[in-house]
Amino acid sequence: MASIYPELGRNETLQSILQTAVHQAGHGLDVLPERAPGWWRSGARVDGDSRTTNVLLGIAERAFIVNFWERGVMLAKGTTTSLDAVVSAIGAWQSGAALARLKSACPFVDYSPLAEAHERGDEV
Repeated sequence: MASIYPELGRNETLQSILQTAVHQAGHGLDVLPERAPGWWRSGARVDGDSRTTNVLLGIAERAFIVNFWERGVMLAKGTTTSLDAVVSAIGAWQSGAALARLKSACPFVDYSPLAEAHERGDEV
């Protein structure tokens, strides 16, 4: 993994490098380890009142896989090779950005019309 993610070094985790990057970007957020067993080194999450951002590392090539959740529903997702882009997306989503604003700020993010309906409260 160190050859694909040099920022991990030998003993770092995704949680620790994201925590450092999030704080350096000025976001007052806590990055937690991913809940799923086996992801302690390559998964992390940021939880808010109603929103969560999950980040996982790709294993075959450099890829940060990011999922954006609100009230238990995944509304958007994206993959990027840039740690800075991940930090920007986390900051935007956790601060309450609407899907369109998130996509505008972070072009790697995608979402569906159903996600937009969920955001408006008329997904049914």
